[in-house]
Amino acid sequence: KQNKPDESLTILENLYRTRPEIKRYLYDYVAISSWSGKHEQAVSEASLNLAIAPAYVLKAVAASQRYLKNYDASIKAYDFVIQRFPKRTDAQLARANTLIDAKRYPEAEAGLSSLQKQFPRRVDVMASVIRWSDGAKSPINTLTASEKLLKVDPNNAFALKMRYHALKKLGAVHLAARLTPDSILSTAEQKADKRDKLAFELRWSRINADRLEQDSR
Repeated sequence: KQNKPDESLTILENLYRTRPEIKRYLYDYVAISSWSGKHEQAVSEASLNLAIAPAYVLKAVAASQRYLKNYDASIKAYDFVIQRFPKRTDAQLARANTLIDAKRYPEAEAGLSSLQKQFPRRVDVMASVIRWSDGAKSPINTLTASEKLLKVDPNNAFALKMRYHALKKLGAVHLAARLTPDSILSTAEQKADKRDKLAFELRWSRINADRLEQDSR
């Protein structure tokens, strides 16, 4: 709780190695390893039995495996959570996102479809649908999914950014620039937007008279 994971892990490792019959020491060691970014350490403990580990430990292992891009192992860990704790929809959603990372889009779509039916206005589910659409390279679906999320949360930064990219892919550069606040974009994206918007205006003869008088023109 004092943000000293290394000290905590040293204590826990000593405890679980000297008292292996008390599994909670091992469980906390694995979970804190994952939470503190020591992903290799979290997944390398051979004595951990995924079939009986608590949900928080399984989720930590799955998250570390996902971070390490060991997608099959991550999905296997999430499957243990879902089988034993079927009401843990957070694990179902994390599993779908792992499938997206692994580019297994049909499987991800099946999982997301079920969650969408249960939670049609849940923001994290809607955001994952946007991720799936973008990964599957379907900008029109990404645009639609982004618009749906923005109806629920108009200031959602992720949805605004993904709508911006979808519009650009669809060729509506001027619309992407007009609908997206500068604060959502990086400096490079803002510069590219101005350049693209100017190119659009040139093509359609929409340059104002005052711009013609500027030296840079």
